[in-house]
Amino acid sequence: MSAAAGTARTARDGGVWTITIANPAKRNALDDPTRKALLAALDEAMTADDCRVVVLTGEGPTFCAGGDLPSMPTDDVPAIAARMGELHRIAERLLEGPRPVIAAVEAAAYGSGLSMVAAADVVVAARDARFCAPFTKVGVAPDVGLLWSLPRRIGLGRARQMALFGDPITADDAVRIGLVERLVEPGHATALAIDLARQLCDRAPLALAATKRLVLAGAGPLQSVLAGELVEQQALLGTADFDEGRRAFFERRPAKFGGT
Repeated sequence: MSAAAGTARTARDGGVWTITIANPAKRNALDDPTRKALLAALDEAMTADDCRVVVLTGEGPTFCAGGDLPSMPTDDVPAIAARMGELHRIAERLLEGPRPVIAAVEAAAYGSGLSMVAAADVVVAARDARFCAPFTKVGVAPDVGLLWSLPRRIGLGRARQMALFGDPITADDAVRIGLVERLVEPGHATALAIDLARQLCDRAPLALAATKRLVLAGAGPLQSVLAGELVEQQALLGTADFDEGRRAFFERRPAKFGGT
């Protein structure tokens, strides 16, 4: 059976709950309704007794293109805080929630999409998938806990390169550096993710939850990174550089940043 809520859908198959980011017209970018619906779906999955494993995927050919630039607030501090709070709670559900999360990536995981991939416990990707942290190219900093989760997956040096330069990497490179665990032919990422989820359904759920907690506890404080994100993003979204980066994105030209 399945249920729809806003722009995220949850399909239930025994203990496997597949949450689909369903905003294909925007390549599953996290605009306001999509972000809220995704958070609600994760809240439900992480607290439901009959959910054992979460598969996170996107509708159509793209996993998630990241944040929705047109809807990002720039000078409304309460709105920025509310938006960042929702993104932080998504990070917390993925990283701290008791259910294992398997991300199924087709085509692209950019920006916040990459952040959610890095927060997953297992990542399955199509061979033609690309991964990118293009935040500095539009004048903002990484969010959804990326600078906490990504270094723990691929190492501090590689995480710095991805976050500073914002260049995409291939699925093959993502496997090589530890961002992705399994590669499949295009169009088959969700099927393999569900198969792996069914395998985890055979494991002890309390042990899985304990394992997630222990892994998290051994990695350092998430909250300090999230608090830092809020401070930096509140400042960055009101800058001329963000305005220039956003305009350049839609005008399909290189941005000219002035440092203001």
